[in-house]
Amino acid sequence: MGQHHGKQTEKDQKLLFSPESQDKLKEVFLDASIGDEKVCLVKGLQECLGRVLHSTIAARLCQQMHPDGAGKIDYQSYVFLTNALFKATLEQRSALVETLARGDSDHVDILDLRHYVEKMVLSYVSVLKLTKRPKMESLERLTTALLAEFSDKDASVPVTQSDIESWLLRCPLFAAIQTNVFRSAFNLDIPHDYRHILPDMPDIDKSYEPAIGPLERMFVNYALPQQQRDQWRLFFSNKIHGQSFSTMLGSIVDQGPSLVVIRDTDGHVFGAYAPESWHCNGEFYGTAQTFLYALDPKMEIFLPSGFNENYMYLNVNQQTLPNGMGFGGKFEYFGLFVSADFGHGFTAPTCTTFESRQLSGKKRFQIDVIEVWGVGPKPKKVDDDSAVKPSILDADPEGAAMVEMVKGGMHSEGLRETPTSDIPAEKELPPM
Repeated sequence: MGQHHGKQTEKDQKLLFSPESQDKLKEVFLDASIGDEKVCLVKGLQECLGRVLHSTIAARLCQQMHPDGAGKIDYQSYVFLTNALFKATLEQRSALVETLARGDSDHVDILDLRHYVEKMVLSYVSVLKLTKRPKMESLERLTTALLAEFSDKDASVPVTQSDIESWLLRCPLFAAIQTNVFRSAFNLDIPHDYRHILPDMPDIDKSYEPAIGPLERMFVNYALPQQQRDQWRLFFSNKIHGQSFSTMLGSIVDQGPSLVVIRDTDGHVFGAYAPESWHCNGEFYGTAQTFLYALDPKMEIFLPSGFNENYMYLNVNQQTLPNGMGFGGKFEYFGLFVSADFGHGFTAPTCTTFESRQLSGKKRFQIDVIEVWGVGPKPKKVDDDSAVKPSILDADPEGAAMVEMVKGGMHSEGLRETPTSDIPAEKELPPM
């Protein structure tokens, strides 16, 4: 790069960065300087950037500013690189990734790219200042998931810049991680869109350890709609609230979008995202934002296939319908189902709704841990005028008693009218 870029780059920086950001970029350069505002030592800048970046990546980044190996970097070259680093086009960013991943070789292969991704993830972990370091197997699973696009590529075939460009476009989580790491290395503020890769968990006790670790949370969280990534609020955990489906039900109904996390007794971790509030209904509901996911032994997101709209299901106290929480598939063959009897569930080997595989260790699994997290802002309280009207069973206790006598229990409780029910009220009661 060097001096041939001229003073035009400083003008570019004033156009591309706010005055505050310009000052912060200047501070990093001055920290590495030798008393000269226009020159800094390569070693000094590497040390400054190495506070966040992996030492190998910091060295390669500095190499881009002094290709002649003079050991010093002039301010114009520094400005040019930071302009390209933070305000680059997709093509320019892919070229930079190719350069940083390649090192001294003449091409990039899958292993080079994998090492680069791992180093960037570890750098992001250091940025977060986590109290507990993620497990190595979690890093390996996340790296594999981030590079899923290359899973069929022959390891001996070089990865081209075009391949990397396509990958960055299809893997926004890694692009966000890289942006956070580079901006942190240069002491720049993180844009809100990239700030919540890892959600805040403001309401949980510090002694409580969630069922999934930080890298797993990052992977799932970035699949959520952007406005729901800021924080997770714990609605239910069987480790805290006990082995009770009714308790879980009372914690999640009408509480807004949520994320279900399950770890079975075989150690498999999986779950689903529910984009709407839960309510008991004898039918499927939800939207195409619903998805299933797996985290262990492999990280994957299973989006809707468009084949049907059987997204979410919740029902209790019914003799003719499944009782429990379900996602996808069809009755008795859900993509994921948690029985109202609690403690066990089912995942189908295939699911047309999400094109998912079997998520659990066994088709019929036993639950070790189940959590339900509220995601995004809390739903606003419903005004009295738009509140759900009471069921006819509430207004007619004698009628309710009759149903109880005929059916041997209050089985019609689960079929109260809901705002989203498409079934006429007169058809909701079981035949006499």
